[in-house]
Amino acid sequence: MPGTMALHPWWPSTLPHPHLPFELLAYTAGFQLFLWQRRRRRDSVDSAENRGWLTVAALCGAAIGAKVLFWLEDPTWTAAHLTDLPALMTGKTVVGGFLGGWSAVELAKSRLHIAHSTGDVLVLPMVLGLILGRLGCFFRASTTPPTEPRCRGAWTWVTGFPDILQLFTKSYFCSGSPLS
Repeated sequence: MPGTMALHPWWPSTLPHPHLPFELLAYTAGFQLFLWQRRRRRDSVDSAENRGWLTVAALCGAAIGAKVLFWLEDPTWTAAHLTDLPALMTGKTVVGGFLGGWSAVELAKSRLHIAHSTGDVLVLPMVLGLILGRLGCFFRASTTPPTEPRCRGAWTWVTGFPDILQLFTKSYFCSGSPLS
């Protein structure tokens, strides 16, 4: 399917479809930054076993949360595709991944009797991964027709981003605060 769509004008047609390379880059760069930060700063988790359990909890929770929130995003679509497993396996949400991962880590921390913060070394890697991954979504979403209901939100984000940036800039410079 991705090969049959027109690519974003900024993306060279000689390169592979941009979504997968950017997603892989996001995971790889984020993980490498995590490893670098963990070596540079003292890890707040006391043992490798506990770090392993927290990592498993984060990955499983993020995978489940990303999928569940995707299904809840459009209950009508989800109900119509309950018997279509390939359709149900498409899509995921970043917010669902964050919420699911965070919830699972907090549950694992309570079972492991860890009361202190354990995610400080993950903040920058998550931000880097989010930025790189959203670039892939930007190029992918811009190749999907706005009439396709599962992609309408991403299409709106892509075409509406200059308007949002302009509105933010005007509100910041005219009122002194972007939230005024």
